[in-house]
Amino acid sequence: MEINSEEIPFDVRYKLLTGTIVPRPIALVSTISPNGDCNLAPFSYFNIVGHNPMALSFSVAGIKPNRSNKDTFTNIAAEEKSEFVINIVNEAIAVKMAKTATVLDYGVCEFEYSGLTKEKSLTVKPYRVKESPVSFECETFKIIEVGISKLIIGLVKHLYVSDELLEDNFRVNQSKLKAVGRMAGSSYCVSTNLFTVDDEKFFPL
Repeated sequence: MEINSEEIPFDVRYKLLTGTIVPRPIALVSTISPNGDCNLAPFSYFNIVGHNPMALSFSVAGIKPNRSNKDTFTNIAAEEKSEFVINIVNEAIAVKMAKTATVLDYGVCEFEYSGLTKEKSLTVKPYRVKESPVSFECETFKIIEVGISKLIIGLVKHLYVSDELLEDNFRVNQSKLKAVGRMAGSSYCVSTNLFTVDDEKFFPL
C-alpha cells in the first residue's frame, strides 16, 4: 500500500509510526519546576544525538488534554539553562514507569504517585530515579519545534551506571540491563533476545 502522509488523519499517522518504528527506547525524564516541584514522565521518542560531546534527545509530542503544555516541557522551557535527567527503564520498573504517564495536575509528584524513589543527582537539580540502572544528568542544549512536537536536545554532564552492568572496557552487559522498549499501543518488549551479526567485516579498512 502506498500512503501519502499528508492525506491521512492524525491518529493514523500515530499508529503507523509507533507500529513500525519499534522497539523504541524509553526515556524516563525527571525535571523540576521553578517552584521546586518534581516531575517524572516517559518518552519513547528518544535516542542518541552524538558522543562527542555526549548528547541525547527526546521529543515531547503534543499537549495535555486541557490544551496546556506537558509538564516536562513546561519545566524545561521555564529556565534559560534548564536541566533534566534521563533514566533508563528496565523490566523491573516497567509498570511503575507506565504509571508516570498518568495525567496529573501540574506540581503533583509522579515519583510519589508511581512508587519510584527520588535520589539526589550529582550535577543537576532534578532527581534521578533510584531504581533505574542508568541515569544521564543533562543540561538543555537546544529546543526545536517540529509542528506540535518539541525536540529537546541535552548535553550529558554526568552519568550513573550500576556497577553490575559494566564489564571490561566499559561494555554494558545487556542481559543484566534488561532494558524495556516501547512497541505499539500498550505493548512493550525486553531487549534480552539477542543475536550477533559479524558486521565489522563489512567496514572499510
